[in-house]
Amino acid sequence: MAKHKRHSRKRKGKKISVKKKFAQAVSHLRGMKAKKQRSAVVGSSNEFIRDVSGFVNKLRTRPDLVSSKHRRVLKKHRRKLQKLAHAKTPINRKRLILVQKGGIFPALIPIFVALIGAGG
Repeated sequence: MAKHKRHSRKRKGKKISVKKKFAQAVSHLRGMKAKKQRSAVVGSSNEFIRDVSGFVNKLRTRPDLVSSKHRRVLKKHRRKLQKLAHAKTPINRKRLILVQKGGIFPALIPIFVALIGAGG
């Protein structure tokens, strides 16, 4: 009896690759309250802001990875996320978007943690 060959088709898994340093920073921020998170972003490096921006960009291209509960949060902050993901938005403006009181960063942390924990 002949064995069936499996097709080696590349599938998109539930994974978004991230830097180890970024993953550690996000897990550290997860334990903080919203006010502390915002103050940590104020003093964070430009590299961290770029990593957040890149991760948001990956989120926007792969919405299938995000749960429905988290999709509602992303939809609510759609305009700010577009600005954050856009390459021509200056780093200072991106930092202001993240630091804004009642802003998106405290809402993004659980989404980041869920996706990094799931695949990265």
